[in-house]
Amino acid sequence: MGLFSRFKTILKANLGSNRDNSEDPEETIRIMIREIESTLTELKTSCAGAIAECRDAERRLEETMSKEAYWGEKAGVAVEKGRDDLAREALVEKRKFAAKQKPLRDTVNHHREIVNNYKDDIFKLEEKLKAALERRRMLMQRRIHAGGRKHAHDEMKRIDSSEAVMNLDEMESRIELMEAEAEMARYGRDSLLEKELEKLEMENGVETELEALKSKKRGVEKTRSGEIGGRRSISYDDDAS
Repeated sequence: MGLFSRFKTILKANLGSNRDNSEDPEETIRIMIREIESTLTELKTSCAGAIAECRDAERRLEETMSKEAYWGEKAGVAVEKGRDDLAREALVEKRKFAAKQKPLRDTVNHHREIVNNYKDDIFKLEEKLKAALERRRMLMQRRIHAGGRKHAHDEMKRIDSSEAVMNLDEMESRIELMEAEAEMARYGRDSLLEKELEKLEMENGVETELEALKSKKRGVEKTRSGEIGGRRSISYDDDAS
């Protein structure tokens, strides 16, 4: 397939079209990217050649224009010196170089048009390449996301299987048993602690009440002792009188 045939085929290709399900979209776009890059390389090479030919034609055109001006000046000098014969010869040379300019200008314009066409084609292909690369990137992301969703779906199916559910039920039962055992162990410790605290409170209450009785008894005994001492003082006073 020639360069421009490939170029037209690539430009007509629709990256977003629905392709046969048997084709791999990523592979199709990968092949297109390779074709675009190859065609771009050839277009740029051809464009560089056309630019070189255009510059060569421009250089030759400038030379003829320079020669035309040169022989025109020489003709003027010859006329000033009264040498019409030399002036005629100079004017003949001047006209020769003037005659060469039209085909050279046509060549320059032709090459410039070719260069512009190449640049336009290169721009179109580069835009097509950007679109193809972006399309490939999107397809790769979709494939990655689809793979992730499939993995998640497979995991959900595995978790929802009867064996997995049974394992979860068994695990839940074990956890409930462990929680019950921990509760019973804590309940036993709490009961023992409460009994010990109740015992301490009772002993403390008994000791407090006992101390109160002893204090009361000491107060009574002290009162009685004072009464007896007073009576004895009175008896001694009676005897003295």
